[in-house]
Amino acid sequence: MAYTNNFETLVEKEVVIDIETTVKMKLDKNKKNDNLKLHIREYATSPDYTGYTKNGISIPVESIDQLDSLQRTFNEFIESIGKHL
Repeated sequence: MAYTNNFETLVEKEVVIDIETTVKMKLDKNKKNDNLKLHIREYATSPDYTGYTKNGISIPVESIDQLDSLQRTFNEFIESIGKHL
């Protein structure tokens, strides 16, 4: 059976970390059931491999309240690690 892409990317952003590493973030909508997923993944570009690595997370997003909570927590986390740099 052939692969069918059941996802539509609604939003996509990326941050270049260094010459070989980019962090890609996207919000996908499942075309079959309208579920949303937030993906934050590492993308590698090197002579040996180009593409997504196994490093990253996928988080189901069900409401704006859930997304707001995730954003607040993520911002707090970033602020706390900034003290160590």
